[in-house]
Amino acid sequence: MGTVFEAIDEYRLDLPSTGQLLAIKVLHTAVTQRQELRSELQSEFQHLQLLSHPNIVRVHEFDRDGDIAFFTMELLRGALLSRVLSARNASPLPRPYALAVMRDVGAALTHAHSRGVVHGDINPQNIFITNDGELRVLDFGASHKFLRVGWTAGNESSQRDAVATPGYASCQLLEGRPPDARDDLFAFACVTYVLLSGQHPFPNRTAIEARAQRWRPPRPPGLTGQQWRVLREGLRWERDRRPSDIKKWLERFQFPSAAPRLASLLVLMNAPPPRKRKVALATAAIMMFALLAIGGYWAVTDYDSLARHVTGWSGQARSALERFGASPASVPVVTHPIPPPAVTRAAPAPIPAVPPTPSLSARAAAVTRPSSSETSVRAGNAGPIRVEMAEDTIDVQATETTARVTVRRKGNLHGEASFTWWTESGTAKPGRDFVPVMPRVEQFENGSNSVSLSIPISGTPRSQPKSFYVVIDRTESGAALGARTLTMVTILPPA
Repeated sequence: MGTVFEAIDEYRLDLPSTGQLLAIKVLHTAVTQRQELRSELQSEFQHLQLLSHPNIVRVHEFDRDGDIAFFTMELLRGALLSRVLSARNASPLPRPYALAVMRDVGAALTHAHSRGVVHGDINPQNIFITNDGELRVLDFGASHKFLRVGWTAGNESSQRDAVATPGYASCQLLEGRPPDARDDLFAFACVTYVLLSGQHPFPNRTAIEARAQRWRPPRPPGLTGQQWRVLREGLRWERDRRPSDIKKWLERFQFPSAAPRLASLLVLMNAPPPRKRKVALATAAIMMFALLAIGGYWAVTDYDSLARHVTGWSGQARSALERFGASPASVPVVTHPIPPPAVTRAAPAPIPAVPPTPSLSARAAAVTRPSSSETSVRAGNAGPIRVEMAEDTIDVQATETTARVTVRRKGNLHGEASFTWWTESGTAKPGRDFVPVMPRVEQFENGSNSVSLSIPISGTPRSQPKSFYVVIDRTESGAALGARTLTMVTILPPA
């Protein structure tokens, strides 16, 4: 809805310098030009001021300066939960921290519901974790004040439809019905599933699509039967079958092992390294099995050659283990092979020298083998579609006026595929260092494997590098997100 700036409140001179800082959210012109929407936002802002809770972002005032409408709130330094999960490459948070996030988000929603406020758009992009490990729920601007007596057909038409993220919105919100506390629980249950498993409960589908396909999410590892039953209650398609009291729902989930508070952001974003040792041991086991299987036959046919080959293979296995970081002790060094059993062998009859003749399969392969260009075309049109950033980081020279970020499509290149992208600020500030991009849809054309995203860079003088982020999400047309969903763009100062 707007762009957020860091500011200094000069009326707070009696506070330390950190206490004078706040955030100003300037609403976009498309919002401020609509009188009814601006009035509704102001009304919602007033009841959001009633939500004083440690896990809800604190708001201060709503004001205007000519055609500019803005509101002020506490300044937070950290990252969105969506970025934390992206940095972990689909690896779930450690269970104590995942439960701590559930506890804190649940406490925020319980507080809001007790005051008649529904969030309406709970998802990882509206949950913020500070550098010190504090959690805040953001963007109650999509919320509605719901009537405790319930909705009727007479007052539904006068209410604005909820603005909700498709991957986390309930079927009822996607169908245009007014939001309810039970819709917050559905979105919260989706977030919970991601926290516990690292995966979405119905990947690349909306709730309506998953319901039509009778999709059943698998049980996340490590959950008790009781916890899985409670989680499934929150994921029910029918609103009237979901609990309305989040506090009681969390109490039934039972998570005494939750961390008292979250760890620092750096710890949360540090995904565990790949388990190379298991890969190495599996590789060693396969190689040893091959040695045993082949050696049994070779020992009775050509023992001298076997001794030489086993010695070489054992050395290769040890080298492979050392590269993977595992102990090479699991592969013995063969220096004195065990003598083979006594076997009486007849002397082989002499074989006349005849030029080798290619086998039928070899001749067929020589005729039908495609060219390298044909192979690359077929490879580009095979397998599932995956969309991901081409690079983790890019640098923009001081003389450049545009940052160009490449997004690639892998797998099948036939047909069109789309995704949503936007920018997030870092040390580079939107409006000052670069032109911010609100969520927008970009499309791959038929046969295309890449799209270039352009972000205008301002000519503001700078003496140090400034960075911001380009994020992709919400793929369509059957495409799935790859591992790389974020690129850091660094604007370099003049040399």
